[in-house]
Amino acid sequence: MSVRPMAVAGLFYSGEKAQLEYMLDNFFQQAQQAIIPELKALVVPHAGYIYSGSIAATAYKSIATRRLPVQRVLLLGPAHRVAFNGVAESGYRQLDTPLGSIPCDIKEINRLHKAGLVQVNEPAHRKEHSLEVQFPFLKRVFNKQVTVLPLLAGSQSEALLLEILQITWQPEDLIIVSSDLSHFLSYEEAMDKDKHTSELICQLSAELDGYQACGAHPLNALMIFAKRKGWKVKCLDLRNSGDTAGDKQRVVGYGAYAFF
Repeated sequence: MSVRPMAVAGLFYSGEKAQLEYMLDNFFQQAQQAIIPELKALVVPHAGYIYSGSIAATAYKSIATRRLPVQRVLLLGPAHRVAFNGVAESGYRQLDTPLGSIPCDIKEINRLHKAGLVQVNEPAHRKEHSLEVQFPFLKRVFNKQVTVLPLLAGSQSEALLLEILQITWQPEDLIIVSSDLSHFLSYEEAMDKDKHTSELICQLSAELDGYQACGAHPLNALMIFAKRKGWKVKCLDLRNSGDTAGDKQRVVGYGAYAFF
């Protein structure tokens, strides 16, 4: 069975099982507990754990309060390393982490191929971090095995992603969009820009661009889908690398959001 190997273990997060478990548990212990029984979707950042792990943990911690157990995660993230149009799956069948592997939803991937909604693009997935940094969190959060549908968004992907959500999503699913916010602004500029972006997300204003959020395409698709479903949004955490582990000259913004 084809297993996607770890590409950024030891860079974005620890590749050592015990150290990674300790770091994740520490994030969860410090995170605020948001009570969201009807949780449908999350937006989480995807930087190195020392920068954005605490913000991501705020989102992931809310899963424990969800009324309906999660059976599958629809994981959407932007492609940073390989340019392509549309939506790509990797061709892999398992996702490796230092904590153990996670199975992909092969049946649904095949169905999306038949519908002409996804393409195989292994090179785009091979070293991409936007999805991979979520895998250890998912492995740590879920006591039972869940399947994951990991999809990368390229250019011209919003309409495809929206269609995928419309034909794939079931009440037992949890949608996760992996996205950071502003990039490489001063601390003060990032605070202002990210506050405005956060307001747009909470208003389900699906008109974000890549300067506001690197995952703008999947995030816009999620917001359109959420509006059609009558869901609401709550900002769980909004900080940047200047608040966590970086200097304040050039920061990256991070937000955690719950859709319910």
